Amino acid sequence: MELLTPFNLNFYKFSCPDALTDRILEKVIPLDFGKNESNSTTLIDNFFDEELISWFEKCIDEAKTDIGFNEKMKLPITICWANKASKLQAHHEHSHPNSFLSGIFYLTSHTDAPTTFMYPSYWFYQYPGIDFVNSKKHRQVHQILPTKSTLILFPSHIRHAVLGHKNPEPRYTISFNTFLSGKICDDSYNKIRLELNVKTLRDLQNET
Repeated sequence: MELLTPFNLNFYKFSCPDALTDRILEKVIPLDFGKNESNSTTLIDNFFDEELISWFEKCIDEAKTDIGFNEKMKLPITICWANKASKLQAHHEHSHPNSFLSGIFYLTSHTDAPTTFMYPSYWFYQYPGIDFVNSKKHRQVHQILPTKSTLILFPSHIRHAVLGHKNPEPRYTISFNTFLSGKICDDSYNKIRLELNVKTLRDLQNET
């Protein structure tokens, strides 16, 4: 049997200088964190640092080009926050609603507590009411270990979680969401059929 894989689900991985990561970590540690089910997250969702956000935006533009968006369409960051997991804390399974492309930026490295991404098997997800006894897989799983200074961009609808963190040193990440903005589509006469103007993280920063 030959297995063919005609469809791909692209994730995008980027690395930034450790000096930038170290500076951001110093900025994140003293922030106020609140309980988020099984870990902690910042009480604000508009975390902003000009150098970091500019780098995020460059990475998003690269991914946007690869995805195939036209130049009129943008993917601005709408919210940005930090996450903290202390020893034995985890992060519940979830996805990111009201977002198109999401990012996880690892501020610390850990050999445990990977980010686990889950994607439903094409063969089973259309039949949620049927119990497929002894089936091999109901969904595909992919794990990414936290590596300092690494950014992962992924489709926001992909469910993901973090297993229990065993290291005594806290696990820190920054997450953000993006949404479609600009001239989404037009017709053969270049007349705009759909245009969205999204309030971005930069807009929120300018309001403060």
